Amino acid sequence: QSLAGFRVPIFLALVSQIAGQALIVTGLGRTSAAVAGLLVLVQPVVAAAVSWRLFNEPLTGLQAMGGVVILFAVWLAQRGRKPRVAVD
Repeated sequence: QSLAGFRVPIFLALVSQIAGQALIVTGLGRTSAAVAGLLVLVQPVVAAAVSWRLFNEPLTGLQAMGGVVILFAVWLAQRGRKPRVAVD
């Protein structure tokens, strides 16, 4: 009923957002551009699937089709890549 009740949720939101984004940027900075791009594209699909499954969030047909299109595009992008051979 007062602004004091918002302190904890705002603190948690800021800490999780700042820490989460910092970890994502740090991790993506250590990967190739192709892998980083794929991870950024797949992230919302995974988040939607997890929230649908774990938290019973509604997933509309349009959202599901968007996820399928994204995953299909990722598959198409990866299909042309040749695996790298490790050199000792």
